[in-house]
Amino acid sequence: MLRKCHLIASTALEKNHQAAPGAIALIDALLRTKTPFLIVSEESQHPRIEMVEHYHGLGFASFSPDIIFTSTMAAIDWVAREYPNRISAAYIGGRGMKASLQEASFDLLSKQPQWLFLGYDPNAASPDYNEALRLLKQGTVLLNTDSSPVHEGVRKTMVGCGAIASMLEYASGKKCLDFGRPSVITMASALKYAGCQPKDAVYIGDDFQKDIVPAIRLKMDTAYVTLGSSIYGTGITDDVHPKWIVEDLGGLAH
Repeated sequence: MLRKCHLIASTALEKNHQAAPGAIALIDALLRTKTPFLIVSEESQHPRIEMVEHYHGLGFASFSPDIIFTSTMAAIDWVAREYPNRISAAYIGGRGMKASLQEASFDLLSKQPQWLFLGYDPNAASPDYNEALRLLKQGTVLLNTDSSPVHEGVRKTMVGCGAIASMLEYASGKKCLDFGRPSVITMASALKYAGCQPKDAVYIGDDFQKDIVPAIRLKMDTAYVTLGSSIYGTGITDDVHPKWIVEDLGGLAH
């Protein structure tokens, strides 16, 4: 067991809508040894309490919703730090995103919001994106919280938030601020939320480019979970590489 604050990419904990190999053992070990940890997620559909219930349904032990840190929270933290007086926002996302914005006291009723938060929303449709385009054309800034180009649902694959963000960028002629993977800003915000310094943290992820590279840039220790996949072609070099490579999360639980 690594005696450091563990920041864990949510994608490393769940595969094909089941607990990833070794994931339950790792979380059990962290809880048993009272090792601080944080689950970093792009999820915006559900409030954090429902995300905890989801993990419990997969077989994980119960833990506090405060253990989960989302990219929406990172975007909110960035706005609060850089533009503390600009707190009017619109959003395309789920109840989780709305709850986070309300907790941060954003004005969600403004007709000309300063920010447009974008997350995955399976119920969003053409009128929503047309309204988003109108806002962007009038000066609203787009904050994307999920870089995934596709969303793998239980029954089908759907267009992801990253693809929607690219569409809105192209249509509006304006670049978004991206807090989805990979985002150094989101990782730095997660460290701040966890109350630990990079030297005292290890980032655990299953995607070398999206998880490990930005964590290395922040000078965190890193653990790359391969789940049996080859490391060739991932971009690992002698100069940029994880400190640990494990086949599954069980390798970090001992």
